[in-house]
Amino acid sequence: MCENHLPKAPVITEIIWQSPPLRWVKCNSDGASKGNPGLSACGCIFRDNQANNLGCFASNLGVSDAFSAELIGAITKERLE
Repeated sequence: MCENHLPKAPVITEIIWQSPPLRWVKCNSDGASKGNPGLSACGCIFRDNQANNLGCFASNLGVSDAFSAELIGAITKERLE
């Protein structure tokens, strides 16, 4: 007997950006790959406590794995600070 299996609905989690303290700069970075390995990229944004964009970058990394994309994003962010 075959049972019909419906796909599970995706779980949506709302993420809310929280501002840093006054006179601080917050840096949010991320890296990802489409496949592991696969085409990958990383990026970062620097914002003040009023969410003003103080600078950002995005970089295509070619074929890489997800861990390397995250790591390259974090290292690049540190070099810019």
